[in-house]
Amino acid sequence: MAAARRSVLLAALLCGASSTLLPDLHCQRARGCDVARPATCDTLACKRPHVPPAAVRHKTVTSGLPPADKAAFEHGLAAALRKTDAVRWVTQALALVVQELLVGVAGLLGQDVAVVMREAFYANPAAHGGAPQGSPHNTGYVGPGFDEIMAVLEGGNLRETWGLLYILTHTEYLTSVLQKGLHDLKWSNETLATLGLDPEAVWTRAALVRASNGSYNGMPTFLAPTFDSWVRFDFPGPDEAAPQWAPARVSRLPHAPWCETAGLLSNSSAIQPPLSERERAYQCGKAPVCTLQWYPGRLCYNVTDAPLRGAAARPDAAAGPGFAGFAARAAALGYRTVAGPSGTTANMLQLARLVGFGPSALALTRLAMVAWLVGTDDHSLYEVLLGAEPHMTDEFSMAEGLEDLGRLMPADATVHNGGAAMITFPRLPVWTAVVTEWLGGRPEGKRLFGALDKEQQAYLRSLVA
Repeated sequence: MAAARRSVLLAALLCGASSTLLPDLHCQRARGCDVARPATCDTLACKRPHVPPAAVRHKTVTSGLPPADKAAFEHGLAAALRKTDAVRWVTQALALVVQELLVGVAGLLGQDVAVVMREAFYANPAAHGGAPQGSPHNTGYVGPGFDEIMAVLEGGNLRETWGLLYILTHTEYLTSVLQKGLHDLKWSNETLATLGLDPEAVWTRAALVRASNGSYNGMPTFLAPTFDSWVRFDFPGPDEAAPQWAPARVSRLPHAPWCETAGLLSNSSAIQPPLSERERAYQCGKAPVCTLQWYPGRLCYNVTDAPLRGAAARPDAAAGPGFAGFAARAAALGYRTVAGPSGTTANMLQLARLVGFGPSALALTRLAMVAWLVGTDDHSLYEVLLGAEPHMTDEFSMAEGLEDLGRLMPADATVHNGGAAMITFPRLPVWTAVVTEWLGGRPEGKRLFGALDKEQQAYLRSLVA
């Protein structure tokens, strides 16, 4: 895509990001946390959504379905969302803004753009404790080649695009370059804005990263989950030196590589959209067909049923010794679990916030996370909702009930699309794709709709009324 169009889109997204309280400030202002002591910030009392002692028991759209049908419903939802203009637009929008950011960084540092792109989208596994940061095990990743990276950023499919951005959230390149720019090169707010960054969001996170001093349970990076995020339940916390709750998930295998592949062939009809030529070449080399090496979240983790314990937790008749944990809360709402509250969703929403996405664009990003992560078996709907929740305004916030689904797109979403121009993504086409075209128009959708009770069916019909 031409540089002029990228710049227009870049400027377009910078409106509205600071119109609500930054999630990074939520626990600080409400609870007076001391980042140098993570246990004072990462508390049960500060989480979004709120964590009462006992699990909330409300009907949701998949309550009562057997596990296989819950999975089929969510996979069908993801497939329907992938076809919507809203998901396509926000996927390309974030990719282009990130591309513009990295090109700008290269200019400021006097580096070759190809060098910056490789550092941002690939890291030697040996430098990260053996964990692959850009490998054939990453779904949708097409390799560290400059031409491939630029092609994906400018027009990759949904899986390629988010797969590439996923690597950026794990290489720690953004944290490294922002620390250098802010503290060594003294970048100004004007410089940050020129790069397409929201200065308030950047400086707020920079202060937390600096105060954390590398603490794993503090705020170690610019893309780490906020203190009010349920994603922190995926790890021992709130202080790794004296954890008060066990992680909500554990590695599926007791030894490296910790994960398993699904055994899918590269030409499997289960892969939607079908592999691009870039994906096929990176996975298969010269072979026309091969077994994919992807590690889906479903085959990397087992969700545990550990209760939550912390400063706010206490023995409770309904919740047992501590507060009900993640798995118990999911079960009480009739939701499926796959790999724990979605850290990938939290990372992507934080990235989107740093580059200036406002409330509506952040909500569209969450919609894309459902389309991507649920479809690739990396997370469930509930896990994506939890990962995004700290970044949602009241309009888009979880209801922990039937309305959770509708909160994905409760109203038309209007975002800036170049200078003073606006673009609106109506809610009706989104729900038409889900309810009318899939649940009402395809055999598997009709079967699943028929398995729901009358209240659930009525709620789904209301989305297209």
